Amino acid sequence: MYMANEQQNDWNLWVKFAVYAYNSARHSTVALSPNELMMGRRLRPPNELLRRMETTEAGELMAYHEKLLAG
Repeated sequence: MYMANEQQNDWNLWVKFAVYAYNSARHSTVALSPNELMMGRRLRPPNELLRRMETTEAGELMAYHEKLLAG
């Protein structure tokens, strides 16, 4: 897996994804991820967070967003 383009001038855009992948991956020596060792819980992937969101929450967020835009 590559984390930069062929010129290797955009790697800084991908660092956060590489760090997330490292911190959420289980390591064979301790059978836990670094996040589980430090924080006591596993990181939830973004798609898992979106699946748990209820439509009412999304509706409330949209109403709040529109209210902010209206000023």
